[in-house]
Amino acid sequence: MVGLTTTLQIDYEGRYSNALSKASSVDALYCDPDLLIREYFLSPLEQRAVSRKTIISHIKTWQSVLVIVSWGASGKAQDSYDGAINLLAETKNFRLLEFATSGAATYIGMLNKGLHVNFAENCLEIIIKSIACAYQVDAKQRFALLSNFIHLTDRRVIKATIIDALMIISDEIDVTTIRDVINVFTTDQDEYIRDYAEEALQGIE
Repeated sequence: MVGLTTTLQIDYEGRYSNALSKASSVDALYCDPDLLIREYFLSPLEQRAVSRKTIISHIKTWQSVLVIVSWGASGKAQDSYDGAINLLAETKNFRLLEFATSGAATYIGMLNKGLHVNFAENCLEIIIKSIACAYQVDAKQRFALLSNFIHLTDRRVIKATIIDALMIISDEIDVTTIRDVINVFTTDQDEYIRDYAEEALQGIE
């Protein structure tokens, strides 16, 4: 999913520079990277693969991170869900993943109030999977962030997503650590999650 390559040649850095030169203020795009994010999601899939490294390098704030997550959960663009995960997963900036983790509280609040449940769940899934897939950030740091989600909600889909995320990083850090956390879910009140966790443990060597 991450680190994809393509033969399509697009001078995205050049396009970014041109956009800056045409803007009324050079600071405009830096202060409003939503323009870059919008272009990313409305671009053909093959173009996203070669542009996301450049785009994510210009993402600096928690607001922009949540814009990416919202685009991904909205379904307003083709493959927006995977597009958001792929984009955030290219970050080298641990701080952006921290922003995403902090922003998750907003979506947890929506779930607790029964507001836009599907959207909130999709946002949380994107955040959790993005953290797991951010291969350029230290795995121990990603594990620490993922651990914050374990007791945040009783929603089945979120618990299953956390287990999936732990499986993604299971070959990057101590297996015993991963197994210990997944074991927490083997005593869950939800039978589906108990079974899901047991199955995951069987897949860890």
